[in-house]
Amino acid sequence: MSVKTARTRTVSRILATALMASALTGCSLMELTRDCDGTEARVREVGALGILDSRPDRATVTRGAEEDAPHCFADSGDVVVSTTRTYAFPGTRAEVAAHYRTAA
Repeated sequence: MSVKTARTRTVSRILATALMASALTGCSLMELTRDCDGTEARVREVGALGILDSRPDRATVTRGAEEDAPHCFADSGDVVVSTTRTYAFPGTRAEVAAHYRTAA
């Protein structure tokens, strides 16, 4: 067996192993390169949801929360669009849940 043949077999085995590992873990190189390009419309859509402006009576916006805005982030191939609203509320969790059930 020549050195060239042995080297080709070694490279082939390495590539086959990498492809098999990729398939078995559900990970692909294409997924790892995904980013937030093209999500601008979805970010605007999430930001326009009416429920985001809804909060229970007696709830007050916390300092800095007015800067909360919908955004996109990409992590290990997963692209997520999210937003938050933060406020202080002197009531109970049950009151908050009841408010959002009604609002939804």
